Amino acid sequence: MASEMRDLNAALWAAADEMRKVMSADVYKDYLLGLVFYKALSDKTLVEAYELVNDTKPESLDVAQAAYEAAQDSDDWQDLQIELRDRLGCTIRPRQTFKIVRASGRARVE
Repeated sequence: MASEMRDLNAALWAAADEMRKVMSADVYKDYLLGLVFYKALSDKTLVEAYELVNDTKPESLDVAQAAYEAAQDSDDWQDLQIELRDRLGCTIRPRQTFKIVRASGRARVE
């Protein structure tokens, strides 16, 4: 998890440096705050979903992501989505979490 956080931190700083080159601080702030909010909401969704399904905290976001994707195929999927919406105010689909979007972006770069 610490390695993942370092990678995320490095990626965010690199993206921030690129964005600062081409936009004003006001516009940059809007993008950055949106990204930070999306990451926090996505991680919270994964953790909450894992806890609802397994009655325990996940050992990592990778484990939570895998469980969330598997839950999508279960008979309880709709109930899980309703509960997440009640707790968080919205839901994020398993293939649209920050974790997946970030991995997709990395795959395109490499």
